Amino acid sequence: MRATLKDVARASGCSFQAVSAILGARAHEFSVELRDRVVAAADQLGYRPSSSARSMRQGRTGCVALVRGTAPTLNTVSDQVLFGITSELESHDLHLALLTLDDATLTSDVELNKILRQWMADGLLIKYDTRIPARLSDVLARFKIPAIWINSRHDCDCVLPDDHGAGVRATRHLIALGHRRIAYADYAYNLSDPEEHYSASDRYAGYREAMREAQLEPALIAGDKQVPEDGRVGYSLAQLARPDRPTAIVCNSAWVAYPFWHAAMRLGLAVPADLSLFTFEVRRQNNLGPELSQLLVPDYEVGRTATAMLVDKLRDPEARHQPRAIPFKMIVGETCAPAREVYA
Repeated sequence: MRATLKDVARASGCSFQAVSAILGARAHEFSVELRDRVVAAADQLGYRPSSSARSMRQGRTGCVALVRGTAPTLNTVSDQVLFGITSELESHDLHLALLTLDDATLTSDVELNKILRQWMADGLLIKYDTRIPARLSDVLARFKIPAIWINSRHDCDCVLPDDHGAGVRATRHLIALGHRRIAYADYAYNLSDPEEHYSASDRYAGYREAMREAQLEPALIAGDKQVPEDGRVGYSLAQLARPDRPTAIVCNSAWVAYPFWHAAMRLGLAVPADLSLFTFEVRRQNNLGPELSQLLVPDYEVGRTATAMLVDKLRDPEARHQPRAIPFKMIVGETCAPAREVYA
């Protein structure tokens, strides 16, 4: 039979009120001798506090729910985001529940409230990247559910990677190496589609900003359409075979950079001597041997910062937190070099 506070009080010879306070949050109000006696009795009895009873007393469950949608390619949660979340939660003695919900459940007043009761969550971290159900924000606001968005841009209460800043930094890096014909390539997103994830258009906007600063002409490769994976090397070959080909390319991901690398080898172009490649990724990329020059998505810091913001919001649910954009980490890598004309 599970030991109770009354059992600990009886075994330690202390009052129920004193035992409750010592094993709760007010141990500092009692002498060391009394505290030691109560803790020793609790250990001997194998006493473990009831989470449900504690929740009723404190009005909190100690649980934060990480909510994501069901689309596998749009709502993934990386291990680094999870590490950042759990690291911050542990520092506040909180724990995590992971929920995968379809759009109908996410936008249903009845279902969302039922889930919050069943999982006893104090607040939500929402990892819903694109095509967010229109009613979700309304439901959260109407029921005053403390929530922070991860990797999704909103007017407030969100934490996201600084993709615009990353686009600027990547392009400035190539400009500093003397490159003037710098293209931007994106094979996965249609940059004219407002429903696509903000990161694609933000990186491209950062590239264009840096090019304008240097009074250089932007050049977009694809970007207005998706290029199938089995057609990317061929598409890259056509771009690099042109007489006015770029000497450097900012690629939206490694899965754009690698096709250009393969195409360059077929054409007898050396990377980085003849063609510099720069990309953005969630993990360091060295699949072809030399490491790609890249800016790493700050997943750990995004997860940790979003969780810290939610903890603040739990203290003051009415507060509106300004969006936080977390900078990427630069990996110089081995696929960028000075433009050949610099050597001339």
